[in-house]
Amino acid sequence: AIQSLPAKQHGGIAKLKGIVNPNLDDVLSIKISTPNFLFNEQLNYTVWLEPDGSFQLDIPLPGPQDVYLVYGDHLTTLFLAPEASLTIHITEVDPRQWLFMGSTADLSRDIASYMKLERKALKKITKTYHKEDMKLEAEAHRQKRLALKEIQEEFFRDYRTIPL
Repeated sequence: AIQSLPAKQHGGIAKLKGIVNPNLDDVLSIKISTPNFLFNEQLNYTVWLEPDGSFQLDIPLPGPQDVYLVYGDHLTTLFLAPEASLTIHITEVDPRQWLFMGSTADLSRDIASYMKLERKALKKITKTYHKEDMKLEAEAHRQKRLALKEIQEEFFRDYRTIPL
């Protein structure tokens, strides 16, 4: 079944909760990193796991967006939205094996699977790259991020001038 996002598309609190399999003994906490393009920084939200492996975290977001989930020495991407709840059951390191529930579950599952496959493909590609080629790719990516930052800064400048 296709799930829809909440109608509310502006900022609010996204709720992330779940449980981590006790066999993953290197996972002691869950950290969410969200990009803040306005100030060119990452915002981090961390919660320690309860003794039973459960966790719950409220994350303020300006709107629906993808975020990084750090668990142990591992990283994946999830999709969260304000006023929405996502529950995950981290059964093993590979996020393609996790159970997702909530209004952003389908998209989070798809992103996590895609990112895992993309990293495999990237490893194959980077083996053939020379250092100079990788520097050019990194600079191109940096330029795209800066362009996105400028667009967001312009939006916030315009937004502040709108009379309420």
